[in-house]
Amino acid sequence: MTKMTPFGSNRLFGLSKAVLVYSDAQEAFATVHEAKPSPDGGAPYLDAGQPLTIDFLKQLAKSLGRTTPCEILPRNVLVYTADMLVWWCRRQHRVMFYGGSSDGRTLSGKVFPQPPLVFKVCGSELSVRALTEDRRPRPETTLMVAPYWNCDRHGGRVCQGSMRVPGSLCLADRQAWENAFFLGEFTHAALGAQLANHALALLSRLFRFGRLQYHGGFVSLASGAAVPLRIDPRLWARIRARNKRLSAGNSLVKEYAIFGP
Repeated sequence: MTKMTPFGSNRLFGLSKAVLVYSDAQEAFATVHEAKPSPDGGAPYLDAGQPLTIDFLKQLAKSLGRTTPCEILPRNVLVYTADMLVWWCRRQHRVMFYGGSSDGRTLSGKVFPQPPLVFKVCGSELSVRALTEDRRPRPETTLMVAPYWNCDRHGGRVCQGSMRVPGSLCLADRQAWENAFFLGEFTHAALGAQLANHALALLSRLFRFGRLQYHGGFVSLASGAAVPLRIDPRLWARIRARNKRLSAGNSLVKEYAIFGP
């Protein structure tokens, strides 16, 4: 098998070991087998297996380039693995840019205060959440929906669009990811789309059935969940009765103004 290395040179790879996994419905174990050349020049065969060890897994991860270098973590780093980097930043002021055809174009290029934020890079995906307090989050800290366009309300995943993101995942890239987020163009509001969908659903029920069981809803900015604001028939009956009284009172005032002394 021939594989192209990142340096542009060709290297020849051959089968050296194989890992076999045995399992039933509840448990599993694995064995490592040496690949031996066939005496007749054919395909290699697997030698007797040995139990899989932690040292072998570490060496395998190192060979595959999936190791995390031993580094001193900065104070604002929360999680750092070979696949994920999570950090937080304090309140700050940043310039923000909006798409030329978006509703926020008149705000583009201006400086705005930013809440404390939590950034997460997993692979090539960026997610952003907000904090209610300007201090390092704890395991029990509730993360809030970040008040930005281009951000998914459920997991905070960012639609990268015009962002120029770093090509690597390391501790030194934290500021580059933040800059990529704020220097990119904010073009659409994910939460605004949710509110519009609720309004359209309300009108659709009104036109289809002629009446409503709820007249609005509360949308949680923390989770994005919507709770319908149901109609209370007794409350609406009181409102109609009051409106009738007010309407009758206004009619009497008009009649007095026209026919009065």
